[in-house]
Amino acid sequence: MTMIDFLESWIDDLTGVRKLSIPSARAAAEASLAGSALRQLRAQPHPLTRRRYTGRIGNGRRGYAGQTVLLPNRTLGRLIAARRGWAAVAHVDPFSVRSSRITYVAAAEISPYKHPAAVALGRLKAGCREKPSDAKARACRRNGRCLPRAGSRARGRPRSTGSTQVTAR
Repeated sequence: MTMIDFLESWIDDLTGVRKLSIPSARAAAEASLAGSALRQLRAQPHPLTRRRYTGRIGNGRRGYAGQTVLLPNRTLGRLIAARRGWAAVAHVDPFSVRSSRITYVAAAEISPYKHPAAVALGRLKAGCREKPSDAKARACRRNGRCLPRAGSRARGRPRSTGSTQVTAR
């Protein structure tokens, strides 16, 4: 029995009325825990360098050097490089003489690591849709009528240039 279930049953015993719906209370607690875990992760210092992209990895996306990946034996490692279907991955092997190792695996067998808190938060947000309103529709139309910024690409269908244009004489 989780803490939320215990509190809900306690409220039921005291009041006789169910004040919290289980899915909403559980979702709120999960969202709060996931958000706090991600905030702590973001507070950790990390270098502000550009990603040095390398070849494609398991999910078909481009991997980058230093990316945390999930190896076929379900351990975590850091991607060094991926080329021509193979990937070099640095990982820790506690049962070997040298604990830090570099392993070469097929790039299709590794997948990017997804933080469990981020997965949980994304799952809670899945299926949410923005509520339509007249004010939002008016704002979209008003913004669409505005001129584009100077130097940016023009909006709308490109106008043809050259001899194909029909001109009135």
